[in-house]
Amino acid sequence: MGLGDEERFLKIAFACRSLYKTADELANCDDYDKFATLHKLCKDVWFAFIGNTSNSAHWLLGSSAGNIITKPDGLWPAAIIEALHRARPSDDPEFDETLQEEFDKFDALDVLDVTSLLRQEHYKGTELAATFEIFAWTEQLTYALRRYDDKFLAGLERLSKQIAEIQGVCFEIFTSFDEQFARAYLVREICEKLYANKKFREIAEKQSWCHHLSKPMRERTELSKLLKHHRDILQNKTKLKRNELLLFIDIAFAMMGTRYHYEHDFRALETYLVGLNVDNKFIAQLRKIFDTTVALHNECEKSSHNEYSDEQRRDELCWVHGVY
Repeated sequence: MGLGDEERFLKIAFACRSLYKTADELANCDDYDKFATLHKLCKDVWFAFIGNTSNSAHWLLGSSAGNIITKPDGLWPAAIIEALHRARPSDDPEFDETLQEEFDKFDALDVLDVTSLLRQEHYKGTELAATFEIFAWTEQLTYALRRYDDKFLAGLERLSKQIAEIQGVCFEIFTSFDEQFARAYLVREICEKLYANKKFREIAEKQSWCHHLSKPMRERTELSKLLKHHRDILQNKTKLKRNELLLFIDIAFAMMGTRYHYEHDFRALETYLVGLNVDNKFIAQLRKIFDTTVALHNECEKSSHNEYSDEQRRDELCWVHGVY
């Protein structure tokens, strides 16, 4: 399906808007120098888009802000047309509001996308997520701008060059923080495959595993471990030949670690697996892993509490008694 110039203009305008806003997340970060070039390039995107626009049309037709809107041929009409499109009732006879409600429902994978996962990185998480998001918007820009080699593209040569520069700087950041980006990619891919199994999704959604499966990002799990999980999923049907659901639960337990430590959750999982006639040996194996995880969780909690108490005592000695 072809794209008209007006539709391309709309897509570019809203992609520029999102890219420009996303770049704000880089403005006040620590080590700004590492992201300064990207930030500046993104902040110049509006000038690259409309800064070279000739004003000859203004003298012939008047200001776009004062004319009747007939097409999205400027930023003012683009904004108004977008709002009016959203407000119009659907003219599709097959449009079903219940389907729209279904579409709008919470999807666990929405919180396990690459951007959300990167934000959970302790070191530069916000900046890395913004970089990935900026790169994604440049791909939207590229699609609309370079769809055809025509006058529309020729007229926006400066924007085309700006996009190429932004993508090059993003690549530099990707390679400088390659482990973090690779980890987010693998976690996302693994979760996509886990949730594709209907029985796994049912269990995971009931117990909100999506909030625990991102733990490898916060814990900086070694890439080799994630690679093994990914490979096991891909090779299961040809080499491992294990029951898919059981393999997936096994992998999920490994990824969630100490985040999954509530007894009532495990008992509910146990009941579900018994209902599927799962081998008791596997359930017993899961129980053993779970008990070890709970013990480790309790140990971490105790250690954290002791550290907090020690810190409180040091602060009290310092501020009350002047003892450093």
